[in-house]
Amino acid sequence: MSFASVSIHPFKVSLIAVLVGFAFVDCASAQETADIVMVRRPQNRREVRYVGRVMDYAAGTLRLRMKTSGSVRSLTSADIVRIETPRLDEHVKADKQQSVGKLDEAAASFTAALALEQRKWVQREILASLTRLHLRRGDRMAAARAFVELTNSDPKTHHRGLVPLCWSNHRLAPADVNQAKGWSTSANYFARLIAASMLFNVPSERAKAMKSMDEIAGSGRGLSDLARTQLWRGRLVDAKPINRTEIKLWRGRVALMKQRERGGPWFVIGKAHSQRLEHEEAAIAFLWIPLAYSLDRELAAEASLEAAVSLQKHGNLPDATSLYRETAERFAGTIFARRANDVLRPPGK
Repeated sequence: MSFASVSIHPFKVSLIAVLVGFAFVDCASAQETADIVMVRRPQNRREVRYVGRVMDYAAGTLRLRMKTSGSVRSLTSADIVRIETPRLDEHVKADKQQSVGKLDEAAASFTAALALEQRKWVQREILASLTRLHLRRGDRMAAARAFVELTNSDPKTHHRGLVPLCWSNHRLAPADVNQAKGWSTSANYFARLIAASMLFNVPSERAKAMKSMDEIAGSGRGLSDLARTQLWRGRLVDAKPINRTEIKLWRGRVALMKQRERGGPWFVIGKAHSQRLEHEEAAIAFLWIPLAYSLDRELAAEASLEAAVSLQKHGNLPDATSLYRETAERFAGTIFARRANDVLRPPGK
């Protein structure tokens, strides 16, 4: 096991290896090694260093038994800058592999670390890393499985901004439909909303999915905004046209949402403008995602492509061409990058 720093923000976890002047320690002794929690107080922005042992980190609160006094201090996720804690070698390896783009290898190493790690709070941090990694790989179903496991353990997780919802109407594989149906009756509201967002793409399941979204929107469990904005997708397939007043109301609601939750809703707003043939407004809405929302690479890639298409339809060919090129380069390896390349490729090539 190595000693490392887990940089934890309210909705972002970055694991950074740091040297501490000693070599390998076994699992038993590592559990007794002090953890270091760096906290930034909002009133003065000054960082404070706490040393002790993390007892748990759940529901947005970290409980730390202080090394000197033995007392237990509670720290909120919003104030935590990073945590330095011992990590298994597989955990350290996963971060290194991810940093150099070896994503499949990193996924295997994170999974191995998860199986070996005994601390529940670190297991949840690994699951958050797996969720983020699978989204980067474009495997939304694997991300969903990791996130459901995380939220089964911590229903009020500080990683709620990672919830991998579907916002685009892609076809699901039969196995994914079955998995989503299983989640749709879960006591875990995150699992139910993920399932509803997926099953919306299955016409025979759409009515049930929207009913579930509506129930979650009124549940008061912290997912209301995301559930309500998921319901907007129903308007995109409704026979009744979307009017400008409705879109204006949508924009107002998104402005009140946390930034980590805005990516998907902006995608739906972009689609609504596209339906109305308001291509410039659509491009602006789509562009918010690749510019300001990095959690979901696949969604950002699709939004970037949609923005390029909208600019082309608006008649702005120079900017559209530039954005097609950027989509192809920045999101290489995605289907949306391939589609952008197809547009850029000269006829007959």
